[in-house]
Amino acid sequence: MEYRDELLRSLRDETRFARLTFSSPARPREAEWLKVSVAPMLLRGERRLRALFQGERKQVARMIAPGEVEQQLDALLGAGFQRISLQCTDGDLHVPRSRLTALVRLGLGHLLVLSLWKPARSPTPD
Repeated sequence: MEYRDELLRSLRDETRFARLTFSSPARPREAEWLKVSVAPMLLRGERRLRALFQGERKQVARMIAPGEVEQQLDALLGAGFQRISLQCTDGDLHVPRSRLTALVRLGLGHLLVLSLWKPARSPTPD
């Protein structure tokens, strides 16, 4: 996945990263989570990432330690979400994955559309 490295770099960047959202599971009726949002926050003066998992009837928040970022990103990328949106202070990345993803995994190659957008919100002045 060409965008995995960019997502990982952004998650680790304390100055640029604003939010990462996974939505539209491939099989919503079978999916435990319909949407997952990851955002930075301070916990006891230390930067952590908070993942908010939203299901049809429940929400669960989990803290992600710096050493777990790559493992958690890989788990979310493998969960079958059809839309991935990364928001950073200097620009956004949207990855809508085609409904042909199931065929793609059978060996027909990757069918992805990457689109770069202007920032969703302006960086705050210092």
